[in-house]
Amino acid sequence: MTQVRSTLYEFLSNMAPEYSKVTLVTFSDEQDQSKPFDLDLKNSTKLYRALEDNVRTARKINNVCLSCGLRKALNVSMKAIQDSSSSMPIIIVIAWKSAMDDENLSGVLENIKNHPKGTTLHLILVEDTTADDISTDIIQAVRSLGGLIYSLPEELVFRASKLLEILSAIVKDPLQIEDRIVVVHKKNYRNISKSFVDSFIIPPGDFSKMLYIMFCSLKDNSILRSINSKCTSLSDASNSDSTFKCGDIWVFDDKKESKSKWEYPFAYLESSNPLHCSSIALLLTSPSVSSTNSFTLKGWLSEYVVKIPQNAVIIYVEITGSPKGKFCVMAQISGPGLESPVSLQLRDNGNGDPDTKAGDGIYSRYFTKFSGKGIYTVSVSAEMSDCDVNSFFAENLKQENKLVQNKTIGFFYVSDTIPELDMLPPNRVADLSVEWINHENRTAELKWTAPGGDYDSGKAKEYEVYYTKDWKDLQGSMLSKIQPNLLNFSEMKSPKSSGQLERVTFHFPVQKQRSIFYVALTAVDISGNKGQLSNMVQIAIGVEKSLMKNITNFNITGDGTETSTEGIHKIILKDEDFSRCYIILGGAIGILLLIIIINIIICLACLRKYKKRWEELQNNSQQSASPLKSNSNLREKNPEDTSTHPHSYTNPIMEEYSNIPSDSKRIRETASFHEPATYALVEKKDRRKERRDDYPLRRVDNINIRPDYPRHRESDLGLV
Repeated sequence: MTQVRSTLYEFLSNMAPEYSKVTLVTFSDEQDQSKPFDLDLKNSTKLYRALEDNVRTARKINNVCLSCGLRKALNVSMKAIQDSSSSMPIIIVIAWKSAMDDENLSGVLENIKNHPKGTTLHLILVEDTTADDISTDIIQAVRSLGGLIYSLPEELVFRASKLLEILSAIVKDPLQIEDRIVVVHKKNYRNISKSFVDSFIIPPGDFSKMLYIMFCSLKDNSILRSINSKCTSLSDASNSDSTFKCGDIWVFDDKKESKSKWEYPFAYLESSNPLHCSSIALLLTSPSVSSTNSFTLKGWLSEYVVKIPQNAVIIYVEITGSPKGKFCVMAQISGPGLESPVSLQLRDNGNGDPDTKAGDGIYSRYFTKFSGKGIYTVSVSAEMSDCDVNSFFAENLKQENKLVQNKTIGFFYVSDTIPELDMLPPNRVADLSVEWINHENRTAELKWTAPGGDYDSGKAKEYEVYYTKDWKDLQGSMLSKIQPNLLNFSEMKSPKSSGQLERVTFHFPVQKQRSIFYVALTAVDISGNKGQLSNMVQIAIGVEKSLMKNITNFNITGDGTETSTEGIHKIILKDEDFSRCYIILGGAIGILLLIIIINIIICLACLRKYKKRWEELQNNSQQSASPLKSNSNLREKNPEDTSTHPHSYTNPIMEEYSNIPSDSKRIRETASFHEPATYALVEKKDRRKERRDDYPLRRVDNINIRPDYPRHRESDLGLV
């Protein structure tokens, strides 16, 4: 607790932005009645007293209540959101990992999920011997709030520098793209038995302050002194524990002479008790000036929960906004059971697994060296130089100015016990290409990037190179069903290490004067684990040189190796390839059949529509002819008239009138008064010769008959 207090003081008083509002929440067990309080970052004296009075252990704690601390943090964040409309709060919870043992899982999850959206929650767990496994549900809950889970080592010396590194990555405005706190130096020294010099390079840029601290573990009869007079005690809080500390705070301004290389020598009297030391250097960039020489370092992981046997995680790093140049990108992984962090060089070579494209600024690599269950923390560094020189994590750096950054990008949790058997296969070869073909002796040279024994780490034992006349036989599902043909090659005794370029010449069997082969390969490790089948290439044997075109695009990686990223191998044969014609002809026939089917469907729809319309017309004509049904009896009594005058219509009132001679002008006087005489004799005539006075009608005194009535037409009788 004392070291955590001193580390918080050095960070908040020197590196935290002055405009930041920091609220400290302490918790222990359910009986803890402490209340949150705000820290004054502008007054170092008040800040030191506040941390000394509150960040301490006043009594023995048996059952730590982690839910109580999360509940207090939730109340503070809700109040901060209501009082301010600025950026969402960042919550940092530091607790012993053993606090998870007796904690109610449902209560912890509920308090985490109750935080409002936009709030970032980070959980920092201090490793101890009584720690139990962490639940994957808690990991997913923290990830849902955009936070990470960090692990602090149990040893005090390494714990302090690690906490400073984590805080520098967490304390950042979410709207800022570039990091305001840059870690330019981070080094762990183990088993020091003589004097040494801790040195680092500050890259060019606009910085306002630098904080350097060296932590060492003092043992019996061991004496350690700092030769640099500027490396003095930082504060009273820094000397409150049993570790040795010296530090330097440098404020950059125009009056002070700036230098790029910083050296801090330490004198150690030889003793039988070796020391462990850890150093870190932080730079605070100017808030108003953005340097053109700086770059942004982003990183993420492919998995946050690793399960056996799928125990592989990919580390990704993206570098943006940097000047043109090569970068050496390294990853440093620390976790349970690892005596020292594991360093891993990330690559941007476009080998396909895991890096898909060369030169895009995204570096990646598999990590497979797990030591046991627990939380692993991943830090990455990038410096503008080749990796053949001393890297960021080396003890000595090249004496030149160069851009450099370090950042903790996240964690992953191994939930199962690491098996003793080797279960990891080599990674997939994805850049297999053809370099040249000799048609006379039927040989061809292939090249690819060598995979590793465990994914892209180490090296494989051997390769299995398959060839076939049909490309479908080189599918992963077909290799287990058919006996593949293997190419023999004697010049390769053993595969090269991961990342190196392989060039092998193969001899193809004599089958025909002109043959086309499809080739793919897979790597096998020492335990017999096979990697996935590589990409496929096409090789034509017996084709004239003028008829063959080989186009391959190359990229040069940062380590100087030449790899193929987008290989295109085109073969043009002299004989006409009818397969393409068959495909075109089949497609044309298919389109024609589709057009015919569409036309048939349209015709059927139209016929159905016309049939329905015809039925409607028939029904309408029957309804219009219904008034004539009352006269059907009269037509039955006079069949001769009907047959003689097929277009005539007889009305009872006109019965006798129709039999009167045409020269007679009288009208039946006995006509019933109530029977309307509205119809006359109609004969089918040629309308072109028709005259107005052809109808033998007379004016009558019947009131039901209009004196002046229009000419009657066949359409008026419903006959048309």
